[in-house]
Amino acid sequence: MGTWLVSIVILAVTAGQSWGIFEVSLEAGGASLEVSGFEAFPVIGTLIGLQLIAILLSFITSPVVTRVVGAVVAGLVLFNVGDVLLNAWSMVNLSAQRDLGDRTGIVQDIASSDFVIASSVSWWSSAYLIAGLLNIVVLVGITIGWKDLPSRAKSKPDRDLPEDLWGDQK
Repeated sequence: MGTWLVSIVILAVTAGQSWGIFEVSLEAGGASLEVSGFEAFPVIGTLIGLQLIAILLSFITSPVVTRVVGAVVAGLVLFNVGDVLLNAWSMVNLSAQRDLGDRTGIVQDIASSDFVIASSVSWWSSAYLIAGLLNIVVLVGITIGWKDLPSRAKSKPDRDLPEDLWGDQK
């Protein structure tokens, strides 16, 4: 369970960092515009929240339920990692375009915008891909049973009691 939680934290940290930085002109506010993974791909927050709920549910449900949820979430994270791999820069640009449009009232493509002076991409999107793959490995491990999952506490402790203590005394 600890490995699962650590992989979620790594996923959240890499998604929360700035994936793209855009320097804007004074007409648009003159500050840098940073786009995080959560802003470019809002579904990342949902996947992290779903995994945290699955961890909490694993304490009150049977391990089979946790394994099924782990398999479903692994598929969703795999789809998200593929989406980030194929569309990271375009989604970062789209988020920056939307933010710049909110600032200026003019929606333009970032590549041809008069308000963008310079742009750079950071390595955090690549770090997110690695963290996503690590998270998938952990989820697959949970699904096929590499790690023991917490099970519900038994209501009666298992004890070896004789069936009839006084049967021979009659």
